[in-house]
Amino acid sequence: MSASENDSNGVRTDSDVKDTKETTDSSTNPGHCADTKPQADPVRWFDEREQRRKESRREYRQAAHALVAPMELAIGPVLGFYLGYLADEHLGTGPVLMVVGGLLGFVTGGLSVYRAFK
Repeated sequence: MSASENDSNGVRTDSDVKDTKETTDSSTNPGHCADTKPQADPVRWFDEREQRRKESRREYRQAAHALVAPMELAIGPVLGFYLGYLADEHLGTGPVLMVVGGLLGFVTGGLSVYRAFK
């Protein structure tokens, strides 16, 4: 009978238990949690964790730019048209200032987005 087999009564021997403990050790188990600190190389573990954090921050920053850019492009012209409309009513001019304000708002929003992605 080998050390890895059960004896005739179906009871595990001490050597079987020892073999089981050695194979389930968390430092040699490739399926252990990625966030647990391995004993062998703590510097490498820390560097990998920092790299994952930097990648996560970069992804969030890209998502923020993707959400802010359309808002800046939409709000600039709308605000320009509105301010131009108010100026036209106050000065009694035609829709000239409203159009100029809208164009300036569009240019301002476009420049803001350009600088953000530059």
